This record gives sequence, structure tokens and C-alpha cells, in this order.
Amino acid sequence: MASRTRLRTAVAMLLMATMTSRARAMVKFCTRSDLPRQDGGDTFDCMVDVVDEEPGKYTFHWTVDSSQEFVESAVHLKENDAWFSLGFGSSCRSDRAAYPFTTTQCAMVPAIAAIAQVNGEEQVSAGTYNVTGFSTSQITSTDDAVEWMEVTGGESSDELDGTVMYITLKMVDGDTGASLDLGTSMNFAFGNSGTLSMHDPSNAGTFTVEMASEPEEDESEPEDDSQSTEEQVQEEGENEEHGASFSGGCSPSPLTVSVDSTGDSLTFECRQPLSAGTMEDVVLDWTVSEDGNSLTVAVSARTDGYLAIGFPVQAGSMVPADAVIGACSSEEETLEVQPYKLSGYSINGVEVDDDQVITNPGCVYEDGITTIFFTREVHNGGQVELMLSGEGMPLIVASRDSSALGRHDSQGAVEVNFGTGEVEEQAVAGSSSRKNHGILMAVAWICMLPLGGAAGKLIRKLRISLCICRILFYTHATLQVLGLIIATAGFAIAVGKFDAGISDVPYGHGSIGVLVMALTFFQPMNALVRPDAAILNTRRRVWEFVHAGMGKSALLLGAFNVFTGIHILAVDFGEINESVWVALCAGSLCLIVFSRDMVEKYCDQEIFLQQQSCHQEKEHQAYPDGEDSASANSAERLMKGEV
Repeated sequence: MASRTRLRTAVAMLLMATMTSRARAMVKFCTRSDLPRQDGGDTFDCMVDVVDEEPGKYTFHWTVDSSQEFVESAVHLKENDAWFSLGFGSSCRSDRAAYPFTTTQCAMVPAIAAIAQVNGEEQVSAGTYNVTGFSTSQITSTDDAVEWMEVTGGESSDELDGTVMYITLKMVDGDTGASLDLGTSMNFAFGNSGTLSMHDPSNAGTFTVEMASEPEEDESEPEDDSQSTEEQVQEEGENEEHGASFSGGCSPSPLTVSVDSTGDSLTFECRQPLSAGTMEDVVLDWTVSEDGNSLTVAVSARTDGYLAIGFPVQAGSMVPADAVIGACSSEEETLEVQPYKLSGYSINGVEVDDDQVITNPGCVYEDGITTIFFTREVHNGGQVELMLSGEGMPLIVASRDSSALGRHDSQGAVEVNFGTGEVEEQAVAGSSSRKNHGILMAVAWICMLPLGGAAGKLIRKLRISLCICRILFYTHATLQVLGLIIATAGFAIAVGKFDAGISDVPYGHGSIGVLVMALTFFQPMNALVRPDAAILNTRRRVWEFVHAGMGKSALLLGAFNVFTGIHILAVDFGEINESVWVALCAGSLCLIVFSRDMVEKYCDQEIFLQQQSCHQEKEHQAYPDGEDSASANSAERLMKGEV
């Protein structure tokens, strides 16, 4: 009883420490297991290494029964004095249809969990628990989990190099438990102390496996021992030439799609989840033909609009490129899967390319996921020749929540080696130019020009001091000139490096930018024709009103454009942290405004004190004998005949 109480307490501490936030599901691929099964016979078929930071620390092993009704599995922890768990979180159950998308989020309460504890003396206690909350009373031993899992035992020994908990996972058709058709997401956690104390935050999380996958074979061993070395080298060279060799960088693809035009089915050899730019929910399936002359590819992403895959001339660049675009979420949101030529960033630069040839085009939409697929030859009449072996092939992907061709909501760039299955994320072309443009504009419109404007406003407050007015004037002019130079440099980058038209940039960012720069260039010309400040006449007042009004308008629009630019860089390109940059810019503006207001209040107070001093000095000169102001007022009234 005491042991069970301590176990519940430890699990409660675990949950409160790490399960309150949702964990990202890590997709794991099957490798050959060397762990013996519980009956002491063969080893398990598959295993995955769960904790990347500590390879071999926590591993999951499994074999699918021939009846395909259950899975024999085991969790191996390299500790003889510890506790560990494996479970199904309820929130993963509804998301499992999205596998193998890496953005699947899994909360670990409520959950069903198998938990084992070993006290360092090779005594293992294990069972199933129902986790309904974070308190000890909400973590209870249960026998109702047999529909999904059953703990069949546990062992701990030096021969096993740690502790093993054996679990039978039941195959189900619903959204709970293991599945052969979908990825199975599971929660894990462990503590490195037999006293069931708080674990390290990195010792818990979620991982996803494909139960139906088979382990990668060791390609270093020849299939036929009698085959000569020369024959092996020749065969490997042929495979490399045809682009049909896979080194384990991807998992076998379970995808099968039907081509509407022919009724044929397409299958794929390789699958890779992708995370590129703002395109996180992407899966790529492909097959390279035996002769290495064609590629059958399917790309899947969570979108209700169009989905696009492109083959760029230059890595990471949208233009120029060949692309295939399609949509099929509904009758209203449908776009035929066709090849396109990308020659510009505006809609006019995206046009159907009749010179390109693709076969077996199609589109499937299910559970919020759009999949487009097609077959393309290495030379298909487009601008780009596919590289299917040896070097990696640059790809771009994009999606929009509408089937109408227009600016995409998400985009990304990767390089895929179709021969080895290796994938490398790439920066979208123009990233450095966009960042440089943004930094220059932020410095100009958040720092230099607002500071110069604040100095200009204070000039009117301190007309009584010629020396201070001159200092403020030259400070105002210097800051405005520097700000203008910096803003002009940022504007030049936008004009010279960005191919998107002014009207194509979202939130009116381009149009507002042109207007702001026009106002900014007009201000110094306006300053050259300013009337003499010593003569405060109507002409001077009108000039001050126009100059100040245009300056304030430019500052407000410029600051607004900086914040829309931050949003575009963060959301459309995924290149910066929006919260950090918004906080920095907003904080800088607030500091400048606050400092200016404090100086204004100080100036107002000084002016008031000076006026009071002057008034008192005049009274003293008028009444040298020391009559008070009341007497002076009486005398004035007498002279005016009021008394």
C-alpha cells in the first residue's frame, strides 16, 4: 500500500511538472530490435529510440501479432532503480488521423498509462493506471484499460542492462489505442530514482510510431554470400545510377491513391515528414522509377485550399520555377491539378504551363488534409531538370486556405535526396534581404525619426532659451537626416531585391511604404523654405502646422508599417519571433514618448517658475518700500476709478 501511495505521488508530481503543457509528437522510425520477447523466444521485430538526448536510455520495442489484433510490446529503461511509464493521452486520439504530421500536440491528462517501478533489488511492480487529473486521488489503478492495453510483467537485471516492462497493446478501430492504419502516438516519462522523486523536464514527452512498418535491413551485408565483390560494386553502381537506392533516411510509405482518369492505383516507396519555414504540417511520399527517368510524388498538408509543390531553378527561390498546384476540399474549393510556370511573385507570374507534361494527376481531401499527386519525367518540357540520384533536389512547398490562386498563407523550402531519402530544410530565398530591410526600417522609424520628432516638438517649448533651442534644432535636424538615410537604404533594398509588386504585399505594406517615403522626402524640402522663427507670424504658424502634421503622419504610418512588416516576416516567412520584435519596437516607442512627456513637463514647470520670478521682480521694482501685492492692487483700482 505504501509503495502504491508513493507511486501515485510521484506520478502526480510528474504530471504537474510536464504534462500541463502540450508536447510535440516526435515521429520515430522502426529499426531492428535485439530485445528478447517475454516468452524468452525471438526478439521483437521493431524498436525506436525515444530520447534523442540520451540514445538507448528509453526504448520502445514491438511485434505485431500474426492475427493483427494486438501488439506485443516492451519498454526498456537503462536503470535498475527507477520508475517509468507509457500511455495514451486522450488528446492524441482525436489527432492521430493527422499522422505523421510533426505538429501533432498531445496533452497527457487525461490518459491511460502503464507504469513500472523498480527499487534497485530487481523487484518490479507494474500495472495500468487511469490518470484523470493532477492530484494523487485522480491517479488510480484500473482494470478497465484492458480494451487498450494490458501490462503482462516486468524484469530487471544486469543481463537486460536495466528494466523492462512488457505490455500488450490492443488494435482498435476507434481513436483510442494502437493502430495499423494510422500512426500511434504515445506518452512517455521516467524518473532516475527509485524513491519516485521529481524527474528532469526532458524525461517526458510524446512520440509517434507506425506499427505496420518494417525494420530497415542492413544494406552492408550482401544478399548472396557467393556474390563477388566486383558484382556487388557493379550492382550498387547501377542502383545509384537509377536512383533506386535508399539508405534509411525515410520510412516505407503506406500511402495508396487512386487516379480518377485511369482508375489505376499509385503506391509509393518512401515517406518523409517535412518541416520547412511556415509549412510544418507536410508529408512527402515518392517513388523513383526503375530506370530513374521519372518521379511519382505526393505531397500532403493540412489545408482547405490549394497545395503547391515547386521545382525551383535556384534553391529556396519561388521564381523561376516549375510547379504543380491543386485543391479539392469541396466543390466550391476545387482547383485542377496542373503544371504551372512561376515567372513572378504576382498572380500574373503564375500561369498554366502547357509545355510541361505530368501524368496520373489527382487530389484527395480527408480529415482536413489535402494530398496532391502526379508523375513527372526528369525532362518534362519545363524549366527544371529533376535530380533523382546523387545530389539533392531543391523543392518549395506552399499552401493557402482558398483554392483561388493568390498569395500563399504558408511556405517553405527543402532539399530532398530522392536516392537516400535525406531531407534538409533550406532558407527561403531573400531571407537576408528581408531581414536587412526590416532592421533598417525599424531603426529608422522606431528609433531615429521618433527621437528627432521629439526634439523638434521641444523647440517650441523652450523658445525662451536661445542656446537650448539651437541645440534642439541641430539635434532634430541631425536625427532626421540620419533617419532619412537609413530609411532610404531600407527602401532601396525593397525596390532592388523584392520582386513582389507593391499591391501584392499584404496589409497594404508596400503601398503604405511608398507613401511614407514620399512624405519623408518632402519634409527636408519643406524645412528649407521655413519662415524666420524669430517672427512668429501667421505664415510661420501655418508652416509649423503643416511641417509638424506631415511629420506626425509619416511617423505614425512608418511605425504601423514596421509592425505589419514584423507580422509578415514572422507569419508568412517564419524568419523571426514576432513577440520578441513587437515587444522591442513597442517598448522603444513607449520609452521615447514617456521621456519626451517628462521633459515637456519639466520645461513647463521651469517656464512657470521663470514667469513667476519675473512677475515678482516687476512688483518689487514698482513698490520698492515693500508694499505687498494687495496694496498694489488697491492702488491700481484707485487710479482706475474703481474705488
